[in-house]
Amino acid sequence: MRRTSLFVISTFLFVLCAGKAWSADTGITKHSIKSSIYGVDRNFFVKLPTTYKEGSKHTYPVIYLLDGDAYVQHFFNVSDALSGGGLTPEFILVGVEHKQRIRDLTPTGIESHPGTGGADKFLQFIEQELIPRIDKGYQTNGFQILAGHSFGGLFTLHAMQAKPDLFNAYFAFSPSLYWDKQTTVKSVKALLTSKTQYHNFLYMNMGNEGLDDPYDNSIAMRDGYMDLVTFIEHNAPEKFRFVSKHMEEEYHASTVVIGTFYALRSLYRKYPLPTAIVKQGLTAINQHYQELSEEVGIKINPTLGRLSNAGMYHMWSNGDLSKGIEILNYLVNLNPSSDRVHDGLAQIYKADGQLDKALSHCEMSVRYSGSESANYQTYKAHCKEIRQQAQGSD
Repeated sequence: MRRTSLFVISTFLFVLCAGKAWSADTGITKHSIKSSIYGVDRNFFVKLPTTYKEGSKHTYPVIYLLDGDAYVQHFFNVSDALSGGGLTPEFILVGVEHKQRIRDLTPTGIESHPGTGGADKFLQFIEQELIPRIDKGYQTNGFQILAGHSFGGLFTLHAMQAKPDLFNAYFAFSPSLYWDKQTTVKSVKALLTSKTQYHNFLYMNMGNEGLDDPYDNSIAMRDGYMDLVTFIEHNAPEKFRFVSKHMEEEYHASTVVIGTFYALRSLYRKYPLPTAIVKQGLTAINQHYQELSEEVGIKINPTLGRLSNAGMYHMWSNGDLSKGIEILNYLVNLNPSSDRVHDGLAQIYKADGQLDKALSHCEMSVRYSGSESANYQTYKAHCKEIRQQAQGSD
């Protein structure tokens, strides 16, 4: 059996994938921390959500990405598409740069690779220096995800067992579980065995490692993955959500590409608002978000756009207008200066024949939009239609 090291291959794949991701064109900004832990500057990259407005009250979950200079843009592309479709929230993305990648990401040192085993120090840097910097400088909501591929996946699992409550979710793509005789497999098992309840989430995947080109490390990597999956499936603590995908048709380099989608969708599986719930009305919608919040582990409220669409659905679908009115009145109490919500109430009151209320909300939509708004003339036209209808009914 050939002895080619997965250590070499994974390093090569990372170098192949890593380019200069940060630039003004991508909106990825590069920053540095003068680290007292390392005694040198440590670089990191930030990509903000599409809707991010500094100074607003809206806050966001954060995804911390290992090998971040390679993966920030990819994670943004996937998460932006998902959030745009109402399938996940938006995220602040923080990518960490590694000058000595294998040192940072390996939990133990081994003689054949001098200088390895720096994972605990790197985790200390993330906890004590990087996270406080991000929380201070950006509008975060306290929900944190750690994601890594290959050695980054190994570090992700190590971080989970070393600091079980530092992150709310962990994504480990093709983790290099062969490292040091599968020591991380053993430590993760020990963590889960010690807990009767652990409110957290783990997504883990593997490709055709150990199958396409079998050698000692890749076989041990696959075996460690299979062993850990079987253990977790039979011994998961209460409230610990675990999703694994063994994609034997995929390669080591592609598991992070495909896995990003599956990890985010699995974590936020209940995030979409089903039409069946919308049809039931406001009480069912609030119950849906309560269950979502309990599962994910942080309070999640429906966005203005989602609730607005839920209310208008009852008009668009010739449904129960009273349910739509109830939803939009609930929403306008939360957002009294939203021109969009007032216009929605104007339209649905008009459809219900309550023209006085329709005109009142329509005039507020004009007032709150302002003459420079793209919707200003549209709102004025809506008001004109309501007045004409009211005059015709007199």
